[in-house]
Amino acid sequence: MPKIANKYAFDLFPVGAASIENIIFGNKSVTICDLTKFNEDASQPEMMETVKYRKIVQLLREVNKDIRDKGQNDLYIGYPFVIGRLPGENFDVRAPLALFPVIADRTSNNIRLVPDESRDIVYNTTLILAHFKFNNISKPLPIDTINLCAKETFIEELLAFYADNDIHIQNSSHELCKFTEYKAENFPKYRPGELALEPCAVLGKFPICSSSIQQDFDEILKTNEINMLLNDLLLNIDDIDYYSDRYEGEEKIHMNDRELEISEHDLAYINDLNSSQEAVLSAIETLDELVIQGPPGTGKSQTITSLIAEFVSNGKTVLMVSEKKTALDVVYSRLGNLSQYALLIDDAGNKDAFYQQLSKMVSLGQGDENEAIELDGISNKIDSLVSRLEAIADVLYTP
Repeated sequence: MPKIANKYAFDLFPVGAASIENIIFGNKSVTICDLTKFNEDASQPEMMETVKYRKIVQLLREVNKDIRDKGQNDLYIGYPFVIGRLPGENFDVRAPLALFPVIADRTSNNIRLVPDESRDIVYNTTLILAHFKFNNISKPLPIDTINLCAKETFIEELLAFYADNDIHIQNSSHELCKFTEYKAENFPKYRPGELALEPCAVLGKFPICSSSIQQDFDEILKTNEINMLLNDLLLNIDDIDYYSDRYEGEEKIHMNDRELEISEHDLAYINDLNSSQEAVLSAIETLDELVIQGPPGTGKSQTITSLIAEFVSNGKTVLMVSEKKTALDVVYSRLGNLSQYALLIDDAGNKDAFYQQLSKMVSLGQGDENEAIELDGISNKIDSLVSRLEAIADVLYTP
């Protein structure tokens, strides 16, 4: 963070050290912007409450967008910061060392920050991940959770944690300071391994998913539980050019050199399908792994919906996961009446919503077996009709 980007961060220095300490150490809610105390000092327009309010609202909109899309809340107070250069690499860094989760309570007149007790206070292990990457260090990331947060010992324990992971930070001052903004040409010059503590506090959107994913992979490697499906997906992944405009991958579904035969009897329709979507539904019964890709609007969600219906009709239980909440919502809506048999979980902490959905599902009962028998008859008639049409086509197009 060489400078503050309005959409992603806001310097809390104007709020004052006492208020910041009340939030992160005292577990108290604090008002950080109040339009009823409007500052009319024209000589310092950046300090006017209206400007502060507008900047913070812009940040909150970005955070709320991710909550809607991904179900992920990345709103934290970053405190303190480190500035310098990572050891063993000509790579400048400026990043928060600890992240304190907060909730923003906004009205038309003020914005109040409340400590979010549903999320953990964490170390910035993404910084450690970068250090490991640049220095070819192969070892698991440390646990990032900060259990106790006492004001008197916090900085000392913080620096000790990073020192244990080969990141040694010089401690010069504990007094809260303004976040100085730098352009690339005037960023301070540091030697490799020279890192200094910056007691800045910034309210910002700080995604921590990269270190969380890395910890998951570390656990997989530690327990040696990687399966063949994941192994095959990652095989030769370095040879793929994700930035190319041309797609040079597989264009067809291969069935061990056998022609893919599609039968209407084997397909469970929940919406209209084209030939490529039908091929996916038919192939998935034989293949252990399958990757489908396509630009927006090509029917991926429709195919997923049909896959769910296909598996459920065969007596299986389906788990669908997605990084984006909007993708879950689209598939859920496309299920139509079948959505009442699906549990939509976009917030793992909302147990009430889970039990309400579960209660409704239990009361639904079983389906009608006569409906399945009727569908079998219709599917057989379609297969018979297709076979006759293929026979006619062979006769018509035979030289």
